[in-house]
Amino acid sequence: ISSLSLMERAAFRIYKAMLPKLRRLAPLRISVLVGPGNNGGDGLALARYLSAHAPIQVLRWHSSSYSPDHLQQWSALQALRPRISVFDYRPEAEHELKELPSCGLWIDALFGHGLTRPLGPEYKTLFDRILSQNAPVWAIDLPSGLPADPLLFPYTEPILKASHTFSIDRPAFSMLFPEAAPFLGTCQQIPLSDLKPGTASNLGCWLESEDIRKRIPQRQSFVHKGNQGWLLALGGGSGGEGAL
Repeated sequence: ISSLSLMERAAFRIYKAMLPKLRRLAPLRISVLVGPGNNGGDGLALARYLSAHAPIQVLRWHSSSYSPDHLQQWSALQALRPRISVFDYRPEAEHELKELPSCGLWIDALFGHGLTRPLGPEYKTLFDRILSQNAPVWAIDLPSGLPADPLLFPYTEPILKASHTFSIDRPAFSMLFPEAAPFLGTCQQIPLSDLKPGTASNLGCWLESEDIRKRIPQRQSFVHKGNQGWLLALGGGSGGEGAL
């Protein structure tokens, strides 16, 4: 299956997961923040679906290089203009940001798993402007600025604080740490398989080897292993049994 097909599938499943929330929120306008990579491509595809519910404003981060799948989604989006308006955002022209109309919902599809370094200070102006509108922020994959793996770089602001995060396929490693909690809001898993997505307030817990050793009973010499109890191991998933 092609990466473009997976992107389209992810966007549609996120859209379906959003529908109950959209009906309750009933925003008058939705703004979709998209980056130059595949996370931005997810956002462009999602904007097409969301245009059936409210006027859409796409805030597209200006770049000299866009991913191939992003460009495919950008081309598909053109057929829906002018129902979808596009604002090409350049950090050096931050005064133009003040002219953005307010909206009832922000979709954050700027950066996701592909982010490999902390964001620069130019993003803070944009994030502050978004949060000043006091509208919900729904993050796609990860809140922009949050590392997918805390070993890549620390939880360093600016990070766009989300009220809800739609995690594609499985939660990122960084989402298991308490440092990520202030930026995630509530979290909802959107699997790319046919498994039913679930909502979790606690995505998991972190165990060290010492935690395991404390739970293993001391074994006596010459005792039969069948008299020492049983160990139940739960884990894995469709296509991911290898970890268990």
